[in-house]
Amino acid sequence: YPAWYGKGNVLSALGRYNAAIDAYKKTVKIKPDFYLAWRDQGALFAYLYRPYEALISFNQVIKYKPDDFAVWYLRGNILTTNFQEYEEAIAAYNKAIQLKSDFADAWMGKGEALYRLGNYEKAREAAQEAIKLKPNDPEVLSFLNALEEHSLPPYPVDSIPNQREVERRNYPPRKQPNLLW
Repeated sequence: YPAWYGKGNVLSALGRYNAAIDAYKKTVKIKPDFYLAWRDQGALFAYLYRPYEALISFNQVIKYKPDDFAVWYLRGNILTTNFQEYEEAIAAYNKAIQLKSDFADAWMGKGEALYRLGNYEKAREAAQEAIKLKPNDPEVLSFLNALEEHSLPPYPVDSIPNQREVERRNYPPRKQPNLLW
């Protein structure tokens, strides 16, 4: 199985994602509990907009490696974005946060799911946790600004730089996140 897994990684790095998925499938056929192959396969399925297969892969990772915070986060993203299963997504984000409390992206994902449920106050609380961890993140600042439109009590503006201040700092454009760590 290590040869198939290695081949999957090389193919993935070369951008041959479907061939990489095939190699990961062969890996887990030989060694079903090899969670890294499930995780990398799931990340590729997510990248290729194949959410059902991504979710199945992430569920397998959780079965064999339940303390993988990144997979809980990725599972939450799939549930939020592709299935509108916000309650289940929040549970996944909470598990990611439980495993790694300083994971700002999980706080942000939780906030977005809460927002979609209409729970703006709790969404704001989650976003404020994210901004504590990533104080100048334009995405989090934009989300906080969107929440302000829902007539929430204002968050402490003096503790968070405003959007224009962040834009003036000429941050480099956000890269596609590396789902495979």
